Amino acid sequence: MESSIKLDDLDRYILLSLQNDGKQKYEDIANNRGRSKSTIANRIQRMINNGIISNWTIQVNPEMIGFDLTVIISIQINVPYLDEINKELIKIPELVAIYNVTGNYDITAVGRFRNRQHLDKTIHRIIGIPNIQRTSSNLALRTIKEDFKVYF
Repeated sequence: MESSIKLDDLDRYILLSLQNDGKQKYEDIANNRGRSKSTIANRIQRMINNGIISNWTIQVNPEMIGFDLTVIISIQINVPYLDEINKELIKIPELVAIYNVTGNYDITAVGRFRNRQHLDKTIHRIIGIPNIQRTSSNLALRTIKEDFKVYF
């Protein structure tokens, strides 16, 4: 398990600012907090080095590019093979989130699909992974909220 890293108010401000606009200039963040650009750059570099910031990306609206189905897939497995199964699931690009969970299933994944055929092909790929016992899928009818930002 990874240990938690202490953040001060400036670190939290920087993270919130970048989550809201990843293209924001360091100078603008610095000016908004009365700090120097180099202080902000050093803080961001430290957070990158510590693994707090792990990726610079954009958020794409999947429906606007033809991925109309969002599906939550629950997966029951032979638990001793959890790590191997996780490694195989990571290779499936349609799965945008994978969680090891408690309850009746061992893994919950969220996938994006163009259509039912695309979903069917991916489910068959999943159940083809050794030591997967069964899956259960739930189709999201509407996305009410989807926000992966961390709020302080």
